[in-house]
Amino acid sequence: MLCSNGVIALSSYGLASHVFIRPTKSAELHQALVHFYCERLGSFWGTGNRHVYDEYANIVVPFAEITR
Repeated sequence: MLCSNGVIALSSYGLASHVFIRPTKSAELHQALVHFYCERLGSFWGTGNRHVYDEYANIVVPFAEITR
């Protein structure tokens, strides 16, 4: 239950999209991490993890969205 003028905040972890350890190897490292995260570990993630992938863009809440 949310009170009048209440706020819902969603937070999560996700795979880093930019790795700046060594810029010349950044893309290569990112691809290796994506492969490990999605291909090797993908079957172990729960189905709700899809919300992390799409950054919660597809969660439907019964409230009007406002931006301040």
